[in-house]
Amino acid sequence: MPVIESAQNVREIDVIAVRLDRDAHWGGWDEVPGDIIGTWDDERVNEVLGLVAALPESDQMRCFIPVYGIRLRRGRTVLAEAAFCFQCHNGLLLSPAVADTEMFTFDPDSKPAQELLRRFQSLNPPAGT
Repeated sequence: MPVIESAQNVREIDVIAVRLDRDAHWGGWDEVPGDIIGTWDDERVNEVLGLVAALPESDQMRCFIPVYGIRLRRGRTVLAEAAFCFQCHNGLLLSPAVADTEMFTFDPDSKPAQELLRRFQSLNPPAGT
């Protein structure tokens, strides 16, 4: 799992219900398309970043139909974004520190991934999940 951003820099994490109908071509994203369904701050920032950092790698599959994403912010400044597909084991990192989008893999059945998914779903589960 790539390091998305140092926890000390992040003040808020917006949770995004990804809307591929807005832009399905992830290779050209400059932000994760979708609607913000919640914002985490304070201790939840560290907890969520810890879960993301603990995601074990997995074998890559092909679909990449992410349902959830996160936007890491410090005030109004967006530090990085990531989208997660719990079906194909792929994630996508968007960061000003990375010139292009960066794919990564994770094991969606791992404890950190299942806890991350539970937290996403507790906000407002998108239809079909």
